[in-house]
Amino acid sequence: MISIVLPVYNVEKYLDDALQSIEQQTYQQFKIIAVNDGSTDNSLAILRRWQKEVFGDKMEIITQDNQGLSCARNAGFQKVTTKYVYFFDSDDIMKENLLAETIAFLKQHNEVDFVQFNVHTFFDHTNYDKTKILLPYQNFTRNDSYTPEQFINRLGTEMFRAPVWEMVWSTKFLQQNNLIFYPHILWEDLLFSPLAVVKAQKIGIMQQELYDYRIRNNSITTQIYTKEQLKHRLFSNEIILTKLYQQMIQETKQSCYQFLYRRIQLRLYTCYCEYSIADIKKIHQKIPNIKLSTAQKLKIIVKKLRYK
Repeated sequence: MISIVLPVYNVEKYLDDALQSIEQQTYQQFKIIAVNDGSTDNSLAILRRWQKEVFGDKMEIITQDNQGLSCARNAGFQKVTTKYVYFFDSDDIMKENLLAETIAFLKQHNEVDFVQFNVHTFFDHTNYDKTKILLPYQNFTRNDSYTPEQFINRLGTEMFRAPVWEMVWSTKFLQQNNLIFYPHILWEDLLFSPLAVVKAQKIGIMQQELYDYRIRNNSITTQIYTKEQLKHRLFSNEIILTKLYQQMIQETKQSCYQFLYRRIQLRLYTCYCEYSIADIKKIHQKIPNIKLSTAQKLKIIVKKLRYK
């Protein structure tokens, strides 16, 4: 069996679609662990209706005070007893063959610690932005498994896709490596998934497009931020950069070291674009010897001149 961990926070508009996509899965040996993270809308009522009318014992509902996505995922994962686990976002849609295709792959490649598949991006009442579309890897042309070194070398300069809902995970792998979501930060996948790459024995890559990823207004990626939210963004970046750096300096494999170095560079580039010189100096104290590339520096200069 596989467990579907479903964090839920104020998604009444989208939750029926998400749950219907689970109901319509061609592979039915699953358990849903829904975590209501302090919703103030009708999300909990919707969960209870689906539990009563459709899923029954296949669905467990956990209710907690609002603690954020990381804590909701962790609370759900603590309840997982199945061989595999899938972290599903409650405003998106699973294609009907997501579980069937990934489980078949994992059975065929039973040494794989997680498998990643392709996604389709769609925009929900917000402006089309091609930079937010998650494109397939260009250097992987068939379904196969790879060691981290093989995966990183084949990935090359391509952008690693970090969202955990693009991946089905071995529960044992996550437990043995103590991989949980860092609490109370944004973009927790940007820390979780790179750490998973370098800790894995084998990584699976599939070419199938198995997920519909919704970009909506007022999501983390589109909303306009208050002063307090900007502080939260800075805090989150500091945690991600520091934890990735701590893992990087422990790496003995050159490919894994370089992979983490590039991930830190990319996040640092974002910080240079958003934060003050004082904030950047503070971050650099925690990640010494990390430097931006010449191309990144030029991009920052052009971006700042454009918006002067």
